[in-house]
Amino acid sequence: MFVGEYYHSLDEKGRLIVPNNFRQLLGETFYLTRGFERCLNIYTITDWNNFSEIISSFSPTDDLMRRLCRFWFSGSVQVTTDKLGRILIPSFLIDYAELYKDVVIIGAGRHIEIWAKERWEEFNKEENILESMKEINEKVSELWKR
Repeated sequence: MFVGEYYHSLDEKGRLIVPNNFRQLLGETFYLTRGFERCLNIYTITDWNNFSEIISSFSPTDDLMRRLCRFWFSGSVQVTTDKLGRILIPSFLIDYAELYKDVVIIGAGRHIEIWAKERWEEFNKEENILESMKEINEKVSELWKR
């Protein structure tokens, strides 16, 4: 499981250091893709392949699933860390997530998320979390009962 929160900066070439404990779980090569909240997600090859198979199995006549497939596959790249533990983030992903300097890399269970620092701070404002807490508690309660 990926856990923790790390603050880093993108260099002028769009490279980012992946925290060592994350690299140990990811291996040298993994997938970087667009996230749903204008962040970037990192998946192990196994998890990326599993999710890709699931979304590819839906009917091509399903408009929403076609949109998800386009979002998922067009916004994904396979990346490899260099000797310093950095990845090169393509410019289209930098622009999508607005990662222009300071970033936050978080563990999110089965995947990693990369956020622009300002967006992460806004997302985590107490009032934003509290607004969602009732709904989150209901979903967790449903899962807990299983």
